[in-house]
Amino acid sequence: MTDLLNELEACTNIDELPPAEVRARVAKDVLTLLRVGKLNGEGGTYVRAYFPQGLLEGDLKQQMGTMSTATVCGIGALFMAHVMRFDRFQVSGHCIYNSDECHRLSVGSNDIHRHLRGVFSTRTLAEVENAYESSAGCDCSACKKSELVAWARAYPSRTKRMVAIMENIVRNNGEFVMSDVR
Repeated sequence: MTDLLNELEACTNIDELPPAEVRARVAKDVLTLLRVGKLNGEGGTYVRAYFPQGLLEGDLKQQMGTMSTATVCGIGALFMAHVMRFDRFQVSGHCIYNSDECHRLSVGSNDIHRHLRGVFSTRTLAEVENAYESSAGCDCSACKKSELVAWARAYPSRTKRMVAIMENIVRNNGEFVMSDVR
């Protein structure tokens, strides 16, 4: 994990990059974190990260080296990769769950949206969320959209769906294109 953090540290000045490149880099970093097993996709979970040595209030990026794994949804994955490469998200008490058995960070929708607001549009975050969380058998009105059904059918595995979403963002110059199902 230290080598990965060093690699991600190599480009930390977000102001030097065009916004589309920032978004594409974050998506590439998600792909890397998935490949090395630091992120695991799961529906219904924004961010639930585990830290064997415990977690302290303060700068999350400085503590990422001790993270064993994180269970994330589509936008939760973007959040974690963005924090690792570019940002100084401040962990506060409401996000920390430390006990003898478990030390974890839980970050919810409001914190994630607030954090990613300057990087991804509200529309993009909603589309990533919907494409990731949709399922072919879901009966809600959002999941009945043909594009979402196409994503659910093309990628029944949450991990493969997350990979496809991130590859879509990279391929489309930092934008998520819902109709680009491959």
